[in-house]
Amino acid sequence: MKKFTALLTLSVTAFSALFAAEVKNDMPSLQSFATFEQLSQSLRSTGGIKRFPPATDRKAWDKMYHGDLQQKYTYAILNEAPQILNTPWPGCSLKLLTQFIKKGDRESYMKPYNERRRRLTVLTFAECMENRGRYIEEIAEGLWQIISEPTWVQPAHERFNAPDPVPVAGKYEVVDLNASKTALLLGAVMELIEPQLLAYSPSLLDRVKKEIIRRVVVPLEAEGDEPWWLQKEIRYPSNWIPWCCANSLGAAAYVLQDDPDRLARLIWKMFAAVDKFIAVYMPDGACDEGPAYWRHSVAQMYQFMDHVNRRTDGLYNDFFKQPKIRRMGEFFADLNLTGNYFMNYADAQAQFKSVDYGMLYSFGESIKSDIMKSFCLKFAEENKNEAPACSELLPLLNLFRLPFKVDMSSYKHGEFAFFRDRQLFIARENAKDTSKGFIVSIKGGHNNEGHNHNDLGHFSIFCNGKPLIVDVGAGTYTRKTFSPERYTIWWIGGMGHNAAAVNGHIQLEGKMYHAKVRQVNTTGKNHSISLDLSAILPAEAGVKKYDRTLELNREKSFVSVADTIAVKKGTANVEIKLYSPQKAVSFSKNQVKWADAVMDLENISCVSIQEVDLKDEKKLAATWNRLYCITLKTELKNSGSYRLKFIQNK
Repeated sequence: MKKFTALLTLSVTAFSALFAAEVKNDMPSLQSFATFEQLSQSLRSTGGIKRFPPATDRKAWDKMYHGDLQQKYTYAILNEAPQILNTPWPGCSLKLLTQFIKKGDRESYMKPYNERRRRLTVLTFAECMENRGRYIEEIAEGLWQIISEPTWVQPAHERFNAPDPVPVAGKYEVVDLNASKTALLLGAVMELIEPQLLAYSPSLLDRVKKEIIRRVVVPLEAEGDEPWWLQKEIRYPSNWIPWCCANSLGAAAYVLQDDPDRLARLIWKMFAAVDKFIAVYMPDGACDEGPAYWRHSVAQMYQFMDHVNRRTDGLYNDFFKQPKIRRMGEFFADLNLTGNYFMNYADAQAQFKSVDYGMLYSFGESIKSDIMKSFCLKFAEENKNEAPACSELLPLLNLFRLPFKVDMSSYKHGEFAFFRDRQLFIARENAKDTSKGFIVSIKGGHNNEGHNHNDLGHFSIFCNGKPLIVDVGAGTYTRKTFSPERYTIWWIGGMGHNAAAVNGHIQLEGKMYHAKVRQVNTTGKNHSISLDLSAILPAEAGVKKYDRTLELNREKSFVSVADTIAVKKGTANVEIKLYSPQKAVSFSKNQVKWADAVMDLENISCVSIQEVDLKDEKKLAATWNRLYCITLKTELKNSGSYRLKFIQNK
């Protein structure tokens, strides 16, 4: 038989490049907060406390109609549900599934796959709000459609004997993010409207439960044959661990509610895996995958532990008192730059207009963080006019975690944020009103971080609440994105970021390519950071010194980026590529001018500004609309310096 070929994000090559991490055991293990016997006894004695009120709890659900932050979701769901009632369900055909092997296309199959789950979410939430029974038959149809799918796994995560385009059936089902998320959705649907579904068809409920157990629970219990993310000897703990654990527990807690000892054994096993994920985090609590992936990593860790804690009636309250968990939570608020823009690096987008507000607020409550709670309410208020994202059931249910009547607290960003371990730096000219003045950020670290981009030394600048110089972020994922060809993609490699290329050499991937923090100034009115970037370039570049200093000068309202480079011999030919979503009003050799700001160049020249072709990059186009690449060049005789100075147009 041919050896399985895993053409997916789980390949050894991809994971060694994308998720390598040092494990540091710097907080108590989850298994130390309570014994297994205490966990098991608590699950038995609490009788399966529910996380969310069922549809029969009319007092709770009636609040959804009138909640200050909840009502826009309520109205959106109630408007959409009647429109999709009795319309055809999207088909997840074999032809679409095979496009991954044939063309490297991840999206064609996932579009109807995700739409099925979104429809089930909308119909279930609408039924819970109305409690009239008019959506029950269509919900049952959705459950039937989904349990009839041969696989719940995304094509990119399946097992293949390539070039055979059909996934191979193994001893146990694959449990990936999507399979576990599907199980979570089905379990939540049944938990919310179980009496109504029982009245419609007890047999359907029985079938759904058996499918969750077969496809998710049993593979997780298989000693020695567990999914890679649950294995004891996992080398690269990634966001898959908490995400899959949170999803799987959400389903297992329902289907195993009559077998608390079995549920306890599964949770205990998950504890060991989640411990490994937490240990990857440095003491500063920063997420090396960026704030967008924070939602799929730290936030999922929280959802997992919050679920365990609620099911056990507070047995794990002490977990949320750990300083490291607090820092991991508050990181998300700290990385917000202005509005719905966040400091982005790795495979993270720069802008998102909707988050799981209930999770964010609940996280803040659990760790007793006014910063998280007030930021959550401010962020929700600022995005109240955005169309609500109603694609997943859990974030909608988490709206129960938000206050229903909100006295909007005043949230103020810090003037700076510095994460020493991950070498992340942010400074704001106007912390009270981030729509005014400059905001700068820069990243150090190393080039073997989670979802890594070769982005060491990359700086971003916002002016008057608008992006000026940006990290373009992640484009659309394809098979190439998680393959040995990853760093040939322009928005991932060195030339997609604005550290200098020297003598034709760009920074490369691997932990040996790293930055060092030389100096940080976070006192007084002016904030700055200096990074040693000499080790980000290959030896062939001949660089013996490369320092970059980023300064935000509040007294004179300007930003300075100054580089000093020295080579071992000869000339240093330097090229820098800046990416801006703003079209320049004018440019010359020594200056680039935009509507709100001017970049003056000292000892380096602007040689071209070209619009980036985004016709095949819909994800980037959705974030930025347009992008312009500004190419700067200079020639240094053995050593020298140059500077980019940004000044506001008055």
